[in-house]
Formats: sequence, structure tokens, C-alpha cells
Amino acid sequence: NDITSVREMLAKLPLEERRQVAGLMPDRADIIIAGLDILVNVMDALKVDTIEVSEADILVGILLGLS
Repeated sequence: NDITSVREMLAKLPLEERRQVAGLMPDRADIIIAGLDILVNVMDALKVDTIEVSEADILVGILLGLS
């Protein structure tokens, strides 16, 4: 529900205003709506209602797994 709410809020904003949203990379403002649509569909298909977001990449996870 939170993801859908954020998606709806962002979809209502013109692109230039979306570029100003805190936490959203300006270069991604034009594709965020499609990305959220994909995320919601994948979550529905997998029947999951939560996700974990990390600012680290997969290499950090691999390194942590080795320790």
C-alpha cells in the first residue's frame, strides 16, 4: 500500500516537480512511475507485501557473506 501511495503521489507531479522530490534522483524522475509499476507487479506475482531497500550494492552483500 505504501508503494502504491507513493506511486500515485509521484504520478500526479509534473516531471520538473518530480525532479525536486527529496530522495529521488533527478535523473530517474522520468522513469520512476514505470519502475514502481514493475515493482508492484513483481511483488503481486511473488505474493510478497514487503521489500527491503538497501543503498549498498550486491558487492557489499557478497563481502559481508564472506566474513
